[in-house]
Amino acid sequence: MRSIYLPLICCWALSDAAQAECHEDPTSLLQANSENRVEGRPIFDPMVGAFENGLHRDTLRSSDSLRLAVYTENIGGYDAVRMDNIARVPTGMKAFYFLDEETMKKNKRALEKWQENGWTIQPYKMVEGTKYINAPRLTTKKLKFQAPSFLTDGKKFDWLIHHDANIRMNLERMATFLRARQESALVLLDYCYEYPQCCGEGRGIECFKHSTGFYINQAPLLTPEKISTSLDKMKSWRDFVMAKIKKKQMSMPHFYKLNVMIRNLQHKKAAQVKDAFDKVYQKSHEMQRDQPILPVYLADHNLTQDIAVVSRQQLIDMADFKKISGHKFMDL
Repeated sequence: MRSIYLPLICCWALSDAAQAECHEDPTSLLQANSENRVEGRPIFDPMVGAFENGLHRDTLRSSDSLRLAVYTENIGGYDAVRMDNIARVPTGMKAFYFLDEETMKKNKRALEKWQENGWTIQPYKMVEGTKYINAPRLTTKKLKFQAPSFLTDGKKFDWLIHHDANIRMNLERMATFLRARQESALVLLDYCYEYPQCCGEGRGIECFKHSTGFYINQAPLLTPEKISTSLDKMKSWRDFVMAKIKKKQMSMPHFYKLNVMIRNLQHKKAAQVKDAFDKVYQKSHEMQRDQPILPVYLADHNLTQDIAVVSRQQLIDMADFKKISGHKFMDL
């Protein structure tokens, strides 16, 4: 049977210093691979599918093309690692799939399919959980909001696309989609398709109340053992935000579904976006849900008006957006 060549295997084969670089930036493996071969081929080629006619795809990119990166993560087996409905990575784009060691080992055959479609399979070490949130869930939050610096520093990419592992989009259409939104620091999905009462500019607070109300009132009946530790934190956060709204210290024009988040790394407010995302991750150490957190820190960093808010139908029409399956665990 054909063997899979994963970066985890490559990292083990390198020195301690090289391993650290490997986990932080998989593109650094190119030189290491030239010196570490098994049966005449690299232990792992992180740029699988990245060459055409002997030239790297970047060489073939037209000079006015956007430099795009996309990534997703699957920590603790939260999603099925599918073998079909995998987005093909187009010329000029880089794509990364982050997984913990155990999830990688259990899904070698499926991950080969992702590599064949141009994705780099990247191992990621879990962070420690807290008394409010377990290690896999907090690690997922870290990847969503504190992605490795090689993705976010703006040196290699203009836009960074994140989506949940159970989402598929036509990546070949993303450059056109984003070129029309270059004035925005962020592109986010409007939550209102989940709760139509908050559709329309200025009604995001209705979705905030709906989301926090469900977590406080209904979720404990479904998974009391999961919710109990962070329930008081959610109540305090709801009261804090509602007080700010009442005092007109902030507004919430929209509420966001965070299974897709797209950052403009070249925007003049890219640093503020990074700071806001860092705050969300820190707050996520004590709250299960990130959706009620993000709009607040975006407002605190004066970013509310720099967001391109798109509807689910727009993503379907423009990028073939599709949710392939539900999560394997209840998403509360």
